[in-house]
Amino acid sequence: MADIANASQIDTIKGLLKEVWTDIYKPTQNLVHPLLSEAQKAQRVQFDGYKIHGAVNTQLGGNVVSIGEGKKLPPPSQGHDAQWETTPSYTYARFAFTGPALAATKRQRGAYKRLVARLTDDRMKSIRLYKNRVLHGNGDGVLCRVQSVDGNTITVTAAYGVAGAGPGTRFLRPDEYYAVLAPDGTVRGRMTSTDVDRANQVLTVDAVPSGTTAGDMIVLATADDTAYGREPNGLLAMIDDADGTVLGIDNTHPKQKSWRSPIIVANGAINESLLMRAHMRVRSESGMEVGRDNYFQMTTPGLYLRYGETLTALKRFNDTYRLRGGFDTVDVNGMPLFIDPDHPLGMFTIVCKEDIAVVDLEDLGYMDLDGSMYARIMDVDGFEVTIREYWSFITPRRNTHLRIEAISGDDETLIRGGGAY
Repeated sequence: MADIANASQIDTIKGLLKEVWTDIYKPTQNLVHPLLSEAQKAQRVQFDGYKIHGAVNTQLGGNVVSIGEGKKLPPPSQGHDAQWETTPSYTYARFAFTGPALAATKRQRGAYKRLVARLTDDRMKSIRLYKNRVLHGNGDGVLCRVQSVDGNTITVTAAYGVAGAGPGTRFLRPDEYYAVLAPDGTVRGRMTSTDVDRANQVLTVDAVPSGTTAGDMIVLATADDTAYGREPNGLLAMIDDADGTVLGIDNTHPKQKSWRSPIIVANGAINESLLMRAHMRVRSESGMEVGRDNYFQMTTPGLYLRYGETLTALKRFNDTYRLRGGFDTVDVNGMPLFIDPDHPLGMFTIVCKEDIAVVDLEDLGYMDLDGSMYARIMDVDGFEVTIREYWSFITPRRNTHLRIEAISGDDETLIRGGGAY
């Protein structure tokens, strides 16, 4: 049950209440989520009540041979199949309000927006923002890492917990509940953020957990659990050529080595020849025709600008294409390119549209099995609402995607959460 201290009350919704008659109400940010909009909902996915399953052919059979007349035939051969699997993630958000706060906004002349409508809109936008970040991540839920501690402030670094992926404060906000974890996953303690200084990469909290030190991880948390290892695998995990097990398939198995994605390490600036090489590489790895109908590519605003600078003199950066959700792209070598403000810094991602999908085991909606979306807060004139979704993010083939890493010249001030506010 919600703590009434966290519920919207009259003194916390003064920004909604009117003193004069006007209808002006605007958010300071319109939060975009292009990757989430482009990811298709999975079809024909099997769920056994515990895990999501699928199968992939990882190797064709061999022993095709030309021999002389009357010689022994080759031994039988066949390809190799493997089953991938993943467990769903359980994602929740809540809001709460008191009866007087609700009453204060019921009349149009009393408030700029109805309280429940504003709270619902806030939760839905926050969930979409959360999911877009998750789709880029590596599934461990790490928002950043601790660089140093001073009193009740923590200097943070490495968005996604990945060096070079962005400033540490990129996904942090005031008034969120976090846990600090040691590198081995041990929970050091929990804390509530009170301020985020993006200019200096500093997080201020109510109290830093004892033992917090450089290299520790910061993740979202609740009173008795954390998001560590609870989020779906994102593209940082699914697009990777390192040895390991992803979605239950071990790519070190001799017949499963194709269960990985090609990675190109640039160690230099973005340019057209680098992108063309990436397109040819993913085409050779997968055998797929690479083009507008089945692929898209994305990067950060900074690298988008750097690439545009290489084409300015040729006046070629002008072909446009629109993705689902209304996001505009430009055409690069026959493939749409768009900016995603949550994309890791210094990277460029090429994705096969038919080989990524969001799986919803329970669509995003209210927890209302008792007949109402509203639940009364015990012994208080107040109500709470819980929004939940059971979901995951999958790829039935890994080798149809590619990432370019270590691209120089990116600009961290242009990404979401990279400014100095």
